[in-house]
Amino acid sequence: MNWEELKKRVIAEYDSRNLKSNVRYSALEKIDAFLRKQYFSKNDDVKSLPADKNDVKDEYRKYKGAEPNSAESSVINEIYNQVGM
Repeated sequence: MNWEELKKRVIAEYDSRNLKSNVRYSALEKIDAFLRKQYFSKNDDVKSLPADKNDVKDEYRKYKGAEPNSAESSVINEIYNQVGM
């Protein structure tokens, strides 16, 4: 599976939840930019992601220069839920 397919699955999951705000969609765009730069610059196969989501959160923390907010953390969790890692 490639990143675009996975991103569509995450969006479909969020759409099914009837979320009250667009915070997670905005966070998904921020995570998208990070993942493209950090992991998918040469290959967009989701196998490029680390096996542990906490490694991604640590790298994102360094990239952002601050702790991921709850929406960003939720997006990373959902990515890993969809992948089944």
